[in-house]
Amino acid sequence: MSEDVWSFEISADTPYQSGLILARADNPNLFILNHSAAFLWSLRQSLPNGADLVQPYSSHFGISPQQASADIGSTLRSWSPLLSDDQPVIFGQQQRKQSGDLNEPPANTTVPSLAFTTDFSLGVSSFRLTVSHDARDFVEEIRPRLVHLLTARTPSSSPNFSLHVSRSPYDSALRVSRDNEAVFVGCAPDAAVARTLVLQEIGRLACDPLPEWLAILHAAALAHPVTGNAVILAASTNSGKSTLAAALLSSGLRLLSDDSAAITTTRQVLSLPFALMLRSGSWPVLAPYFPELDTSPVYHRYGEPVRFLPPTSISTCAARPRHIVFIQYKPDGPEAKLQPLSRLQVFCGLQQSGFWIPHTRAAIADFVQWVLSVPAYQLTYSHVPAAIQQVHTLLGSER
Repeated sequence: MSEDVWSFEISADTPYQSGLILARADNPNLFILNHSAAFLWSLRQSLPNGADLVQPYSSHFGISPQQASADIGSTLRSWSPLLSDDQPVIFGQQQRKQSGDLNEPPANTTVPSLAFTTDFSLGVSSFRLTVSHDARDFVEEIRPRLVHLLTARTPSSSPNFSLHVSRSPYDSALRVSRDNEAVFVGCAPDAAVARTLVLQEIGRLACDPLPEWLAILHAAALAHPVTGNAVILAASTNSGKSTLAAALLSSGLRLLSDDSAAITTTRQVLSLPFALMLRSGSWPVLAPYFPELDTSPVYHRYGEPVRFLPPTSISTCAARPRHIVFIQYKPDGPEAKLQPLSRLQVFCGLQQSGFWIPHTRAAIADFVQWVLSVPAYQLTYSHVPAAIQQVHTLLGSER
């Protein structure tokens, strides 16, 4: 089965910082191998089936045969989805369904009543979003993120694009389409995923020509207003990413995105400048920067109170990311500690925070090449002004 596996090298200055990325065409996972796992993979490739792996492995790493046997057994078990025909649980990549990724389900032949309709604009493009009554739970998920883009349009005016969200008649999935259901965008299992599909499609349609995705990262992105250089702030949920992104807005940077950093095949971050969602723990931290946040409406998302902050300074142009910074807020940690990361650490960090890429051999190769070309850091902070200074220094704009 290993002949069906795609392999991509993570090169590094030292062997112990190198590794491999493995994938299969029929499996949406990416498997990131550190140096020891990559060596084991090379042994399996070079030795005949059934050959002893313990002796060369223990000899190479200078460990006992017992420890080598335990390490090999654990690693091979983790590779079982890679080496079998079983479809595994997604790990490291977000599964995404969009036009071209799956067969388009039939549209609902009935015309459901509308729970929500509004017009808004992004850049030079105008949009009309409608939500069917059967998908009304989606309204609270999407509306706070668009409020700063709303436009006053006369009933006779026609937007450039229309987007529609409805509940599939065949299951409970939310169906996203555009231009009077002439174009199928995708199906989503819940309102959060549907919101991601809608916002990414809005950002894509606002561009001319329409971009193709290299990757979509769970990350914020901001650009310097003069140089145009961008920084990607990647992190898993509850890591302080949106808090720092909001604070950086107050320091003069322009928002490209808060939740999804969409990287195009031209190696630029697309502008998705929608309102930032801030959990209650962020409110006191950001009060000195945005006093109006205290009087903003409170929404409840999955039982957790959140507020939305419309960006005061947005970028409607794509920008080239110069750095990837992994964010971790620690109240009792250093004021702001910035550490460079190895390429292997970057891939592992992206796997932990979440991302999506087109699952083809060429697309994965392009993604790997792009990640290898962008300097990356870990920023651990407890003091927001110090973290702001670190990001500005990276962008060449010391404050």
